[in-house]
Amino acid sequence: MSAVLDGINIRRAGAAGPAVICLHCSSSHSGQYKPYFDAMSGSYRMIAPDLHGYGRSHPLPVDGQPFYVHDAAIVAALVAAEAPAKVHVVGHSLGAATAFYALRTCADRIASLTMIEPVLFRLLGEAADPLYADGLAIAGLIAGYLRLGRPDQAARGFVDFWSGPGAWTQLNSATQRYVIDTIPRVADDWAGMLGGLPDQATLADCAALTMPVQLICGGATRASAQAITDLLRGAMPQATYHPISGADHMAAVTQPQIFLPLIQQFIAANPPA
Repeated sequence: MSAVLDGINIRRAGAAGPAVICLHCSSSHSGQYKPYFDAMSGSYRMIAPDLHGYGRSHPLPVDGQPFYVHDAAIVAALVAAEAPAKVHVVGHSLGAATAFYALRTCADRIASLTMIEPVLFRLLGEAADPLYADGLAIAGLIAGYLRLGRPDQAARGFVDFWSGPGAWTQLNSATQRYVIDTIPRVADDWAGMLGGLPDQATLADCAALTMPVQLICGGATRASAQAITDLLRGAMPQATYHPISGADHMAAVTQPQIFLPLIQQFIAANPPA
């Protein structure tokens, strides 16, 4: 196994069928895909890593390189381990952005890509969209509270950013504790999502993807997340698009029953060559 995967916890299920690699969102872990594993492992080999600093994986290396360099390497190593077979990739939020970065080096090994609200905020900056400021605001809030030694306030702001004011208070104590514990890694995520770093995503990169792509976006998500999806739709007119009425950014976690049919149908329609 690749040395890249040393210290990376990987959840697996299913003994036969094409591989499906699932990538979680920020302040989450591979367990968010348990309902998907339960539903799909009879037909597919389900694989979900804990990205650096999440779940049971080792922390993100501190070496001057943004998260996408290290997390994309995990995905590329998992894809390479399946060679010569092609794999399906499903990513949500941070996971969808990570998938995009990984696929720049192994696109020829991908049977299909499903991206659920990828947080590629840098694209909004490239397009001079005023909603780019949305990312700057939450990144600054998280970094500021961490600087003040208040990870609890940083975590609260992050959860309420995606799920609405008061969402933090609806979480159980164990979930709140996990978000607080992982909020420094969330700050690393935001540092890599905004502009100014080398080899970041561009709209031209998106247009260059040739594998079957499915874009899913909730109708009740943040306007900035919808705007990113709209930019991707413009760059990839061949992509399948599914808006989900009433769903917020975290619906892929809280309402998996809505997303499962879309993912299963798309994967079944694009079997590995």
